[in-house]
This record gives sequence, structure tokens and C-alpha cells, in this order.
Amino acid sequence: MKHQKRLSAPKHYPIERKNGKYVVVGKGPHKEEDGIPVTVLLREVLGYAETAAEVSQILNEENVLVNGKVVKEPGYVVGFMDSISIDKVGEEIRVLLDKNGLVFKPVEDVEKRVFKVLDKRMVKGGAVQLNLDAGENLLVEEDDYSTKSSIILDLESKDVEKHIPFEEGNLAYISGGAHIGSKAKIKEIIQLSGSQDNKVVLVDDSGEEFETVEKYVFMVGEDETEVEL
Repeated sequence: MKHQKRLSAPKHYPIERKNGKYVVVGKGPHKEEDGIPVTVLLREVLGYAETAAEVSQILNEENVLVNGKVVKEPGYVVGFMDSISIDKVGEEIRVLLDKNGLVFKPVEDVEKRVFKVLDKRMVKGGAVQLNLDAGENLLVEEDDYSTKSSIILDLESKDVEKHIPFEEGNLAYISGGAHIGSKAKIKEIIQLSGSQDNKVVLVDDSGEEFETVEKYVFMVGEDETEVEL
């Protein structure tokens, strides 16, 4: 297990900088700046362990699942939209975002997760590989999915339950910028030329209209969110 000095750890880690010398180095599908190691989650955020040894015991007993997979690596980084189950205490969590950073929200439906389609490609045999956020990929037979759209995936069966296109009228969660953490419907998608970021105009439940860049728009449903947020 690799460690780094607490004083030099990412600023969003909820740790005491002067209490102890080291913290585990993050690794996995999310970058360190976008999430926290599962050790920090279990010890500093949730308080289920006081030491790294206690964390290792919890993980080695296969008590922690992230997106339906057992996690044993103490440095495994959890981040936005991850579905986390802690079997020993029966707690289920979805990782969200707001203006203060990561939010670990207790939920009841971690059996499925929303994944964003980052890109796709044809593979041998004519199937299509969808490359998703959180380092996941999925083989599908039909090329019905577009980048920037989302899929609802059953984490046990790996079946796609629903496809949510990136289009006007559908519901999005905003993952960055001034409106981070907001849920709103897309009113208009503005395509810009050259290297400029495309813009998206959205309307929230109160009727307030706002604009953000395309990369911050994470599709979560049509009329309602498809998972608990």
C-alpha cells in the first residue's frame, strides 16, 4: 500500500493534516482530484474504522462493493455517481456533488447506476464497445447509443435498463460550474465552432433558466431521475 504525506494530500480529502504523517495514495478509475480513497471514506467520512488496519480488515472480508464489484484495494478511489454498498452495516450510498465537493448520500437503489457514454467503437465480431465513466466499458450488439448520453445499468446482470439520450427535454444533473449539484431539463443545446465548449441552456423545477458547458451535463432521466439522487 503506497502512502503520501497528509500535508500534500489533495485539498478535498476530509482529513486532519497534522494528525498522523501519511495517508493512502489513491488509485483506480477516478482521478485523486475527483474522488477519495475508500480508506478515507470508511475512516474519516463514515467513521467505520479508526486505523488503516481496521479498514483492511473490512475490505478483506468483502464488505465493500463499488458499482456491484467487491473492492479490496485500500487506495481505490470512489467518485461521482458511484454506487457503494457496505454490507456489514447495511449502508448504501451514492456519491454526488455540490458546491462543497463530494456528497455521500444514503440511498436504497444501489443495484443500478447511471453511466455516461464517453465514446464508443466497433470491436471484433461486429459488437459495439461503450466506454463509460468510472473506467467501465460495456459490449452491446446494437449501435443505438450516442456519446454524451447515459445508460442505466443493472449492476448484477449488466443489462442496460434504459438509454437516456443527450437531447432537449431530458433531465440532467450538473457536475461542475456555478450550478453544480442542480437537476434541470435541457432547453437548448448550442453547438459552437472550433475548439469552444458547446453550451447547454437548462431550466430547473423552479423555472429558473441557466447555462453551462456541455461537459458538465450528465443525463439522469427523461421526466424524472432514473435512480435516487
